Amino acid sequence: MTSRPRRILYVIDKMVRAGAQRHLRELLPRFDRREIVPVLCCLLKKGPLAAELAGEGIGVESLELENIIGSRFLRAVAGLKEIIRRREIDLVHSYLFAANLVAPPAGFLTGTPVITSRRDTGFWKTGRHILAHRAVNPLTRKITANSREVVEYLRRRERVRAGKIALIYNGVEVPGGEENPARPAGEAGRIVIGALGNIRPVKGYRFLLEALRLLPPEIDWELRVAGRTLDPGCREELGELVRGERLAGRVSFSGETAQPGEFLRALDIYVLPSLAEGFSNSLIEAMVRGRPVIASAVGANPEVIVAGESGFLVPPGDRQRLAARIEELARNPRMRQRLGRAGEKRVREDFTLEAMCRRYRELYYECA
Repeated sequence: MTSRPRRILYVIDKMVRAGAQRHLRELLPRFDRREIVPVLCCLLKKGPLAAELAGEGIGVESLELENIIGSRFLRAVAGLKEIIRRREIDLVHSYLFAANLVAPPAGFLTGTPVITSRRDTGFWKTGRHILAHRAVNPLTRKITANSREVVEYLRRRERVRAGKIALIYNGVEVPGGEENPARPAGEAGRIVIGALGNIRPVKGYRFLLEALRLLPPEIDWELRVAGRTLDPGCREELGELVRGERLAGRVSFSGETAQPGEFLRALDIYVLPSLAEGFSNSLIEAMVRGRPVIASAVGANPEVIVAGESGFLVPPGDRQRLAARIEELARNPRMRQRLGRAGEKRVREDFTLEAMCRRYRELYYECA
């Protein structure tokens, strides 16, 4: 063990309000600075969450690149090398595709161990993406995965040996001393359904809207969706659906939210209709606030939800099954309360920020 704290350089493209970035926003300030001193490097623009971390005393660097294509890749590697040496970095931990390609060669050239990460099952990756990963994976000390399904992806597609993979589940901050009573249905018994996540096809919002059209007319409901629009074409398609029969006037898209907790507490039912996932932060954030959840059986969702006990799982893209589960919860407030309490207990026991940070600390001391 070194006599001074480990200096860990975290590398990511930019710190916007999205899953991996919010994960780092929660993780970095929680380390004991006597043991671990985190430094953040953004390959592109910094983004709003980087400013928040800087405000908490965490060192933030930015290479200010437009992308890492062609010669900019070499500039990114050179820029990371300079930061590693100047900051006397002991270990590099990278997040997301671009950083996972740039960090390993920079670490190799400076003799610094590198951990890369995978946070989804590579549903969007082409053969060229996979070959790029395979080229740099031998330069890494470990690769973190946030679900067993992501572990299997690494073994099957990137051909990473099991001993090189570290499975670390995401964690959520547990509200201290808060009670999470089931939200009583709004005026006239209206049920508030919500979804939190960026607008793009893989999030499955189309299937959620189509499921809601199948609900019986006597159920009074509204849907609130919060998230950035990453795919304008997808957003336009959803807008057309919303203007159609049975949905008009019932659905709102509020865009990005800086207060996900407040958004989630205002719901009666939380739905995660994704077609693919790694580990959904929003799912455990909803559960820890006592909200009953319905999620597609993809990614880590079956590892988080005990089906029928702490939430419901449905096949991805199955609008009929999704509609049936929404109707079941809408008609049964006692079931909503039971599932909400069980989900909150599940997260408090197994998916806390404290447990996640402890596992990362152990990994860092193992690798550097």
